[in-house]
Amino acid sequence: MRRWRGAAALPCRRRPPGWWGLGLLTLLYGTGITLLFTVLPRLGVVGNSAVMNVEPVFALVLAWLILGQRIAPVQVVGALVVVGAVMWLGTRKK
Repeated sequence: MRRWRGAAALPCRRRPPGWWGLGLLTLLYGTGITLLFTVLPRLGVVGNSAVMNVEPVFALVLAWLILGQRIAPVQVVGALVVVGAVMWLGTRKK
């Protein structure tokens, strides 16, 4: 069997933390998405757009905090643009 560089693979049997991570990812992501789609109809269009647009910013911050990933300056600028646009849309007069 040929393995490609960068291909996804299941954790090996001798690495329980990999399986724990995969299980927790499934549980937490499944719970989050279920809650998101349960709450979204009650939020309306304005609340929905704010939640859906800030999600990538939260993912960026959590990747930095938990995984220790580096954040490029262009990513910070992009996050500020997203947060600023959501704030502007939320505070404008109707």
